[in-house]
Amino acid sequence: MGDLATDTTVEQAGPSTFTCDLSPDWEIWGPNGGYLAAVAMRAAGVASGRARPASINAHFVGADRSEPVDISVEVTRETKVATSVTARISQEGRPLLVATVWGVDGNLDGLEHHTTLGPHDVPDPEDLQNTKQLLGVEDGPPRHPFWGNIEQRPTEWIDDWDNREASEPSTRAWVKFVPTATFADRWVDACRSLILIDLDSWPSARSGHATVNSSRSEAAPCSVVRPPAAPTSEPAPTATRAVDLPSLAWLSRATTSITTRSTH
Repeated sequence: MGDLATDTTVEQAGPSTFTCDLSPDWEIWGPNGGYLAAVAMRAAGVASGRARPASINAHFVGADRSEPVDISVEVTRETKVATSVTARISQEGRPLLVATVWGVDGNLDGLEHHTTLGPHDVPDPEDLQNTKQLLGVEDGPPRHPFWGNIEQRPTEWIDDWDNREASEPSTRAWVKFVPTATFADRWVDACRSLILIDLDSWPSARSGHATVNSSRSEAAPCSVVRPPAAPTSEPAPTATRAVDLPSLAWLSRATTSITTRSTH
């Protein structure tokens, strides 16, 4: 089991360079992409000197190993309340990730919106079983070290993932990081959402297809699917809240794989 704050800590190596020893506790095949992006965001946080992150745009350009990496940072823009930093991660001279991060001050006013979407249409996490209970495996290490860092409580479950039928390409679950659920450092706490954003693109895409032969079919310890939604002529309204919110232990994760198809 890893520790998010410790495992994303960067050490200053020069005026604009850092190092980080990637932990094997965040591996799914190799180091999880969200984990690598979190390391870049931590370095950008130090370089920006701001209270918390506002956004990150990351490009994964190489495969990495759970070994030391080098991070270079460059401040590309600075205003009275925000700083943009470009972070580049490399390993033994090979580029792995390029990210642009905005850091902002912590006392900014934001916009507050109301939305009809959200976790209110699923059961509370206390009313759901976690993946270990659903799998009937309470003890022992997970198949991939990464899964030891989070507790997942899916809203729906497929018992036989390797022989499943095609369903909606979407996953939904409550997720809590362990052993530490929330962090006072806003940069570390934001890493939780960043890791989860990266996590489910593959399982949600695979849910939309019946079983195929693939060595990656074992990646997800759970399969969370939604019943097909009725088609609508207009997209559902969405909204965001930009103000500072208290850090919550349970995060609602809903990921949908979106693809396009040309017709002839």
